[in-house]
Amino acid sequence: MDIIMIVSVIYVIPGCIMGCITDSMNRKKGYNGGFSWGFFLGIIGIIVVACRPFNNANTINRTIVTQQRSMADEIAKYKQLLDSGAITEEEYEAKKKQILGL
Repeated sequence: MDIIMIVSVIYVIPGCIMGCITDSMNRKKGYNGGFSWGFFLGIIGIIVVACRPFNNANTINRTIVTQQRSMADEIAKYKQLLDSGAITEEEYEAKKKQILGL
């Protein structure tokens, strides 16, 4: 029983701490996961994750999705104004083209 406690204190607990650190660092850089880097490699895993470049593809994809949502929200807002009679069909179409960049 004492051996199990010693092994868990020496290897498992620090491994979990290192794993959480590398997972957090990896996610901030735009990658998924990373727990195993720290759990199995310890300090070396932290160094490896710290040296990884930022994943710009995820950042660009998030920006595009946000822009698409905001464009859709703007068009929906003008559609509500059209439905309530606050603007004409021509004004709605002009705003829609402006928002979509047509």
